[in-house]
Amino acid sequence: MITPVFRIGKFLEYRLRAKSRFGIHSPFVYDFMENIILADCKDERIREIERRRRGLLRSGEILTQDDFGAGQDGEISLSGARTLRQVVRKSAVSRKFGRLLFRVTEYYKPRVILELGTSAGVSTLYLAMASPESIVHTIEGSDVTSAAAGRLFEAMGISNIRRHTGRFDDVLPGLLEEIGTSLDMVFLDGNHRYQPTLNYFHQCIPYLAPDGVFILDDIYWSPEMYRAWEEIKMNPDVSTSIDLYRMGLLFFRKGLPDQDFLIRF
Repeated sequence: MITPVFRIGKFLEYRLRAKSRFGIHSPFVYDFMENIILADCKDERIREIERRRRGLLRSGEILTQDDFGAGQDGEISLSGARTLRQVVRKSAVSRKFGRLLFRVTEYYKPRVILELGTSAGVSTLYLAMASPESIVHTIEGSDVTSAAAGRLFEAMGISNIRRHTGRFDDVLPGLLEEIGTSLDMVFLDGNHRYQPTLNYFHQCIPYLAPDGVFILDDIYWSPEMYRAWEEIKMNPDVSTSIDLYRMGLLFFRKGLPDQDFLIRF
């Protein structure tokens, strides 16, 4: 179950402990602050994505779907009819964190990106449009939601997105074998439960490139999601972790000291 008291307490703790760039003594993380967090990002591509979001928020299209991730009540699946507008309002990445995904992708230029949790496709657009040379593989459990995202990508003329539909447990193993050890970035935004989150992380790690980036959404979603984040960032392959409250980023670069940062964002 999601507990508002837990979230409020963790947010206050984060605000008290999070550092600005002046409290960062790691050259790598200082560079991250300067070129991603604080960089000016007035880009027409971002404005176009947000125009498309506004269009989706006006849509009354009905999606009868199964949601195989943990829903707002923490249950394993939610089923029924929802409008596309409701899906976007509930599940789409915010502009602030969409911009973060855009800047991370544009700056590090990953060749192959894996997203677990397409939803209506807003976050996928941020990843794909930031680096047209990249290939973005995105998995969505609901076939009707995946199809709606596909129509959005087609309408925008985006050609570097590869959609995959089905349960993560069913689709992910074969897709990782197909990608091989050239996976440069993973964005995990689905199934906000402890054990599945750990499972997907451990499945992806053998395929991650040496300078890969792993991003987890909603790391303070619930006590069990936070527990998964705390356990994952202690993995011996992780060199640096960055906590932005909503999202957590993990880097696997050799030569970096093992460090954990809470950054004000």
